Amino acid sequence: SSGINAEYGLKDLYDTLRHPGIRLAQVKAGLETIYGEGLGDCVDKADLQTVLSELDRRFFLLEALIWEFKVLSGGTAEITEDDARHLFVITHEDAFSAVKYEKWRNSRIFRGCGVKFTEIDVLLCNRPTPDDVIAVLPVLPREMTDVDMTRSATTMITDKTRRIEKKKKK
Repeated sequence: SSGINAEYGLKDLYDTLRHPGIRLAQVKAGLETIYGEGLGDCVDKADLQTVLSELDRRFFLLEALIWEFKVLSGGTAEITEDDARHLFVITHEDAFSAVKYEKWRNSRIFRGCGVKFTEIDVLLCNRPTPDDVIAVLPVLPREMTDVDMTRSATTMITDKTRRIEKKKKK
């Protein structure tokens, strides 16, 4: 099939479309978002617009995240783990998963040390999975409706966000 090399060719193409381009790790994550594990060596021309749209979504989200990161870091190259958590909360909103955040935090070699942007940018740009959304929902009685569950989850997340903001103000 005719197409473009799935990683390096796509990165090169995208870098000509948007300055300053996008990291290869973002290209790989974007391809995984579109294809899952089923991607071969090439992106078919018929899928190119879909893939480029996903890379655009990541590119523009990264611009906003870089700005937030710079504000939180005070111009340094690192933020605290609490500030990283704040970025996860504001990026993933209602689908923020404390479990997924703690898994990332516990996987760090030097826990408690500063967090560089390239350590979290792909995770921030990845769309929350259905499992992430389910993980933030409390255990609910079976008779609750979808609307009730959504309200319950939203209330729980709003309360978490308020607690984070209160801690940051102290």
